[in-house]
Amino acid sequence: MSEAFGYPIERVYATPQNTGYRSPKADMLAELRPVAFVDDYLPYLRGVLGSHVEQMTAVEDAETDVGPDSCATIRAEERTSMSIYKFIDGAYFERCLADYGRDWLGGKPVFDPSKVKSDAQKVFYYDALPIPRKGEPDADFEVRRKARMDFFAELKTSRGWHVIHGIAKRNRGAEAQQKEVDVLLTVDMLTHAHRRNMTEVRFIAGDLDFRPLTDAVVREGVFVTLEYDPEHAASDLVDTCDARIPWDYWSIVQLLKASFIEENPVADRHTSDANLIRQHCNILERGTRDGQVVAELAWSLQNRRLYIISTEHSEAAKFAGAYRHHMGHVSDKGLLKRLWAKHVEQNVEWTPV
Repeated sequence: MSEAFGYPIERVYATPQNTGYRSPKADMLAELRPVAFVDDYLPYLRGVLGSHVEQMTAVEDAETDVGPDSCATIRAEERTSMSIYKFIDGAYFERCLADYGRDWLGGKPVFDPSKVKSDAQKVFYYDALPIPRKGEPDADFEVRRKARMDFFAELKTSRGWHVIHGIAKRNRGAEAQQKEVDVLLTVDMLTHAHRRNMTEVRFIAGDLDFRPLTDAVVREGVFVTLEYDPEHAASDLVDTCDARIPWDYWSIVQLLKASFIEENPVADRHTSDANLIRQHCNILERGTRDGQVVAELAWSLQNRRLYIISTEHSEAAKFAGAYRHHMGHVSDKGLLKRLWAKHVEQNVEWTPV
């Protein structure tokens, strides 16, 4: 039926029955992070909506709009039952952002605290203050230290944000290493879990040292979602969590300040039918695999943008979200090709038309 309306079914997920409060679909939805979720059985919205419970639409049917399974009841229950806290290993987060900035974004990324916070009620950001570098003049160190303190102060002005900073020490012959920070994070997360202050943890980290922490919090009954860079995260840490949100180029872009994006144009990825774009394009290059055309690099006369458009319905294209869709950028075809190779298909040869 969905295919008749132009929505091809690419995957089916089955969830078990659950007699508890939380919807059996909630865990899968937390991992998939869909744009929209529709269900005609109201109890299956429990545990799904988080802080977005006000978006529930009242049901006019009197039989479903009264009693324990009504919209009003579920809204009230969700307000008191859902608390999402986000814990961030600041050094890890900023290191991942810097890598994306160097390799993909053409600048030092600046994240937007409100976008990072998303639907969490509170954010706890852990990092260490800098220490003097070997041979660094005192004046230069003070400039670095003040810049870091100013950064922390700005984060603290954001609603729901809390910054906890430890100390850093330099081991003999080694780079500066954080001290106290990991311990502070561990103590705080376990304390909130034990006190039942939160029902879900969103954790930005990748260090294997946090595996015992996530394992303990999961055993406390708190749902743990890990947000991480797949290229910089320990697999054993990833495996202990209830849900996983691996970052890619676009998930990083969604965290950045609008001012950064204005100065550093980024590629976009659309879900509209690529045929609508192709009508207004000049084809510049064709991408082939095993002699078959699988993609086209085109310039849109209407939008004044470059696009890579999928010309096939391959499993690789479907999985990458490129099924009948496209990527675009104002001018950087090299970036589009690298993104296509990373997120869609590697073995594509491009030939000018």
